[in-house]
Amino acid sequence: MTTDLETKDELFDSGDDQANPAPDAPPAKASKKVVASEGSGDEPPTSEAVNESAEANSREVEKEKKPKRSPRKKKEVPVKDGEECSVDDKPVAEKPEQEETVREVAPEEPPVVVPEFIDLNEFQTRSLAALHLCAQEIGLRVAGVRSKHQLVFEILCFYGKKGTRIEAEGFIDFSGDSYGFLRWPALSFASNVDDVYVAANFVRKLELKPGNLVRAVVRPPREREKFLSVEEVISVEGKPTNDWQPPVPFDQLTPLFPKDRIILEH
Repeated sequence: MTTDLETKDELFDSGDDQANPAPDAPPAKASKKVVASEGSGDEPPTSEAVNESAEANSREVEKEKKPKRSPRKKKEVPVKDGEECSVDDKPVAEKPEQEETVREVAPEEPPVVVPEFIDLNEFQTRSLAALHLCAQEIGLRVAGVRSKHQLVFEILCFYGKKGTRIEAEGFIDFSGDSYGFLRWPALSFASNVDDVYVAANFVRKLELKPGNLVRAVVRPPREREKFLSVEEVISVEGKPTNDWQPPVPFDQLTPLFPKDRIILEH
């Protein structure tokens, strides 16, 4: 009996030793590392926490594998003697000297030579071929179909603007109550583009009548004008304007009875 009781006491003693170990004994080392979660230490780690830790470890490994960049070298800026270089001044790169480019200058066109004097009556007698040649010499475009009178008008306008003195002589024909045009018997007194306009002030001042022979200085048309115009009247009926006296109207003449016999037939 004593032997059985001794064995039972030994068993009880061994069980108490395993349940309550001695305080001096070192703790047993864990074989596997346990990742603590953000929560309480008693709860096991979740799958999300494990994934985040794995991603962080992979990022650290990639950073270690990347080569480190070498720091950029600062360019030294040359400083001239007597000048102070401040920290705020930005370095200015010197530009390479560019070769001077030689620009080709287009040759200047020769100036157009215009005559000093032109008689409109003589100019109208020129042939169409001579007028075309004259227009080409001064650079006028004559590609379109233009009449002879149109060419005369454009050439005289160009000459007049360049300072050429133009004179014309013709018979005055009234187109209205106060103004008229110079017409020519060689053209059957027909109206054309190259007719010369006579303003109303010349008609009133010289008391011109239809059919008076007038010689005048002609100028090119100005803005909103369509015809060559009289700038100055030189003579009327072959007399200078200072000596010109307008004739008395026929209705105001004194009738004279004949004193001599007029023989109408032989």
